[in-house]
Amino acid sequence: MASIPSKLRARSAEDKDQRRQQLLDAAARQLADSTYESVTVSAVAEAAGIAKPSAYGYFRSKETLFVALTQRELTAWCSAFSAALQRSRSRSPARIVATCLTATLAERPLLVQLLSVVHATLQANLEPEEIRAFKRFTLGMLFELASAIAGRVPSIPVEQGARLLLLTYALVIGLGQLANPPRAVREAIEGDPEFAAFSIDFRSELETTLERLIRGWTRTVD
Repeated sequence: MASIPSKLRARSAEDKDQRRQQLLDAAARQLADSTYESVTVSAVAEAAGIAKPSAYGYFRSKETLFVALTQRELTAWCSAFSAALQRSRSRSPARIVATCLTATLAERPLLVQLLSVVHATLQANLEPEEIRAFKRFTLGMLFELASAIAGRVPSIPVEQGARLLLLTYALVIGLGQLANPPRAVREAIEGDPEFAAFSIDFRSELETTLERLIRGWTRTVD
């Protein structure tokens, strides 16, 4: 589909959705090259080829823009994780879930970054109804994924799967920040044997931690 010229007003629902996606795409690019704190709506609008006042017609604030981006990334990840579960041929419940979670999250560094931002900043700056709407979205996704886990691994019932996903969220935030520290920190400690303990590989640490956690829950001998 051809891009909508920036000087033309989006009139149809299709045009409006395209512009909304253009803003989300631009926000994703801006965040990939910078930090959430340094990204501005003006820069996102300019990168999308949309006037700043028009951008605020789609998203009332920077926070709502990035919450929408987080929802889009979570939706894509949800589909990828469910598909990975169905493709897995492992017989180990712990390995199936841990590997699928880790592989699909590691492929989405933008989502890992967004989850930290959501937890630390975004939700605190939303209106109460916006917070509730986001919580409803995440709750629905949580139980959808927990049901997918239970369908593939019956030894992990839905309620336990939902709890596992919440713990995964916490691990992703913590390990994501440790594995990708601010540039100043990275430059200060990189290559120095004294600080080797702070060198964290996100994927391997997440997979190992999740597999141990799930083994303890399922009490399965593989």
